[in-house]
Amino acid sequence: MARAPRQRTSRPAAGPREAASLRTILDANADGVVVVDHDGRVCFANPAAERLFARSAHELVGEVFGFPLVAGATTELDVIRPSGAPCVVEMRVVGIEWAGKPAYLASLRDITDRKQAEAERAALVREQAARMEAEAALRARDEFLATTAHELKTPLTRLHLSVQRALRQLAREPQRPPAYIATALERIELESQHLARLVNQLLELPRIENRSLALQPAPTDLRRLVEDILGRVQQTVGEARVRVRLPPGPVTASVDAQAIEQIVTSAVGNALRASPSGAPVEIELTTDAGPLVPDRSGATARLTVRDHGMAVPLEDRPRLFGYSVEVHSNAYVCGLGLWLYVSRQLAAAHGGQIDVEFPEDGGTRVVLRLPCA
Repeated sequence: MARAPRQRTSRPAAGPREAASLRTILDANADGVVVVDHDGRVCFANPAAERLFARSAHELVGEVFGFPLVAGATTELDVIRPSGAPCVVEMRVVGIEWAGKPAYLASLRDITDRKQAEAERAALVREQAARMEAEAALRARDEFLATTAHELKTPLTRLHLSVQRALRQLAREPQRPPAYIATALERIELESQHLARLVNQLLELPRIENRSLALQPAPTDLRRLVEDILGRVQQTVGEARVRVRLPPGPVTASVDAQAIEQIVTSAVGNALRASPSGAPVEIELTTDAGPLVPDRSGATARLTVRDHGMAVPLEDRPRLFGYSVEVHSNAYVCGLGLWLYVSRQLAAAHGGQIDVEFPEDGGTRVVLRLPCA
């Protein structure tokens, strides 16, 4: 005997007690909850939603929600509160029945702090990647500089010795050769010395920049140090090219003699290169009674090296202490930047300073100041 077909019954709508229980659950939810009808108007907002939007439920209910709603979707929204303060919200949407009609329930979670933390982490990762890239570039540059400098040392040494040998031979010749030959050899000697100094500065540049250059300060007579440097210079260019004014007694400072010798030699060499042929270079060593730094005691040694070439153009002066500037002086190109950059770092490591002045009657004056012992 055949059974009668089972009749399908519809699910009864939620009664007042169930609706009240649902509202209680939604009110206690830590996430914001908004119920929106199919016309896009807010039917319900729990206390968490009031805090999220910074508006009361009375203000929200009946207003257009303003965000697209798709059942089953999860989206991120940028919410601007009445005060103008923004926040980022993660919204999850489900379809429900509300008051016997189809509606959407949007669960809203404030993820502003999480998004900010993610942005900070991403920025940190980018910063670390950039730092690693910069460090790799610096290592590659330092390796290139070291390799290039060492490759240049041998031919420069040979050139220097060859020029010195030729100058000594000319001095012994019974019949003096034309003056331009000796002048040309002197110029070659100056340029080879300049290139040798540049090579040494290239080797020291990485150690200066990463602060690994080890100085060995000791009491040093700056007057004697300058005399020794000038004795070597005058063997090449003659005494007439260099005018010197030194104090009668010693000027003692606690310095690394090799580092200070490098500064002074570079200053004198660049002054000779910048000066017109035959024009003198003036060197003066004095002491000032006052200290270099106001809160310290003691005197200050002041060494100046002045040339009488063309002054550095105004547009180039702000870049003098970089290490890429080139300044045209007379017919020669003077690479002022690298040696001034290195010299300033070396002077600062001794508690001193180096500056460049431009006298009104022309030329350039380099001023090195060091605290006396």
